[in-house]
Amino acid sequence: MKKVLCKCLKCEREFWIFECWYKRGNGKYCSRDCSSKALKEIEHKNYRIILKCKECGKEYVVKRHRKDTSKYCSKGCKRKNMPSGKNHPNWKGGISERDYRTKEWRRKVLERDLFACVECRSTNKEELNAHHIKEYSTNIELRFDINNGVTLCRKCHSKKHEKEANFILKGQIKSFSYKKCETCGIEFYVTPYKKESAKFCSKKCMYKSFNNGHYIKCRECNKDFYITLCQIKKGKKWCSWECYNKGRGSNNGKEEMGTRNKDEKGKPYCLC
Repeated sequence: MKKVLCKCLKCEREFWIFECWYKRGNGKYCSRDCSSKALKEIEHKNYRIILKCKECGKEYVVKRHRKDTSKYCSKGCKRKNMPSGKNHPNWKGGISERDYRTKEWRRKVLERDLFACVECRSTNKEELNAHHIKEYSTNIELRFDINNGVTLCRKCHSKKHEKEANFILKGQIKSFSYKKCETCGIEFYVTPYKKESAKFCSKKCMYKSFNNGHYIKCRECNKDFYITLCQIKKGKKWCSWECYNKGRGSNNGKEEMGTRNKDEKGKPYCLC
């Protein structure tokens, strides 16, 4: 096959290619490195532009569609022009700032109440909060008065602040409610979108209420586990494969995890 002498458009080096390749439009670049570098430069010219930073005056490259929105070369330059403190439009006089005295006040209140909730007597230290009897924002003189504080757990504290209940319980400000479990009667926390549909506090209580199965004891470890009617008919006796292997080893392989137990007529029956 005939060959043609070509010149690389990037590095200007001469190289040979087949004539048929040249007719197809190839032969512009001598290697993949030169072609990739050249394509990047073409994209850079077509799709990117150079702007000046409004803060430091440094030139920086951005994509063309950010021509009207981009003003700063970095986040540091952007933060310098952002309003903060008294210059911010949402400034309220610094009422939200709490210094070291708040931590000391909280510690003294918890020590006075012997690290226990005043209402339910809960002693879990991770769940305890110091509650202001008179509001922190409106009563400036009583902010750090120990007599103005009581120890409450998160659940009792959320009842004092209904609007911020979810923020106290889970760190999110949402509406909240408690419901009674239909099986065991224990109160449990319900999110707003499950307020009407929630009926049970756990999956265990939910399974107990169903009529298509119940709990039985494992033959190996005596642990209660839930099985369905289909599993009962198949003769399931173990809660896991570990117990199944132990039980099968002790019975010399006579019983299997999924075998059916049948009566004289050949119908499956329940073991429990």
